[in-house]
Amino acid sequence: MLRFRMVLGVLAVALVACGDDGSNEGGSGGPGVVVATGRVGAAGGRLVTDDGALELRIPAAALAEETQITVKRLAAADWPGDTVVSPPLGDAVYELLPDGLRFEQPVQVVHRTSAADLAAGEGGRFPAASHVSRAKAGDFERSPTTVVYERSGAASIVGTIEHFSTHWATVGTEYGDIALLLDRDESGVAPLEGSYGVYMMGLVSSDPGPHEFDFIAGAYASAPAIAQPEVFEDWSVVADMTAIDDVFTALETNERPIAGARSAPYPVKLEGLDPMSLGLYCPAFTCAEEGESTIWYEFTFVDAGVTVIVEDHLTCMSVP
Repeated sequence: MLRFRMVLGVLAVALVACGDDGSNEGGSGGPGVVVATGRVGAAGGRLVTDDGALELRIPAAALAEETQITVKRLAAADWPGDTVVSPPLGDAVYELLPDGLRFEQPVQVVHRTSAADLAAGEGGRFPAASHVSRAKAGDFERSPTTVVYERSGAASIVGTIEHFSTHWATVGTEYGDIALLLDRDESGVAPLEGSYGVYMMGLVSSDPGPHEFDFIAGAYASAPAIAQPEVFEDWSVVADMTAIDDVFTALETNERPIAGARSAPYPVKLEGLDPMSLGLYCPAFTCAEEGESTIWYEFTFVDAGVTVIVEDHLTCMSVP
């Protein structure tokens, strides 16, 4: 049975929280370059910036009436002061208009970038990131965020928001600049009924704490791979895959997992600069039959509201 150790090394950052009761009526706002605009009604809709770097996904029933939605990219001189501590990825800060518009259903903001821009992949390092915002009449806010590292080298940072203001994506969480360190099989091949996955896992953060939070690991796959049955001793099978489908809509492909397993929340305590070890089962997979499969490793920092997903490809084959 595979087990892992998580190593926590640390350094220092701070978090603040948000709010804005702005109007639902809109105008074009202040300075900035319009990079997307369109009317969206009760049926919902999507807007994508002209360079494809940002996408708004507004679900049905999020708006009571048709509204003109506008996305502006701001010049650096107009960025909020919070960008000094939380620098924007891709040097991109957006004003979403009408300012203060509130939604009846959560809206997804997808920032598309590359793993290289996040300094990810080398040495098994996968940084967490956050979708953040600053309201004109409110506070700095971190939104629930999912970071998806695709095997193509693309990366998506998906924030879930309830209102419009000034938004951007940044590396880091309320626990500092957290990065997962994964020592995993990268051969891309597994024998039938063999094991494939993460050997060991580490975690580094720039915040010394003390902090307490819950951590969850998950494993998802398309056929013929499945999460390794042995992990079910400590994990639970995810029976309703639609419950996590929003996470995977960030993928540029249409692939979706058909089965998965997830650990129970595991309490983690960051305290000082000393390394820390955890005992959890590693996300791992096995092959039910021959074929090509896509697998996803999932890691969630529950209290920080950040999930990191790493996508991989697996060839299942018979070994003579």
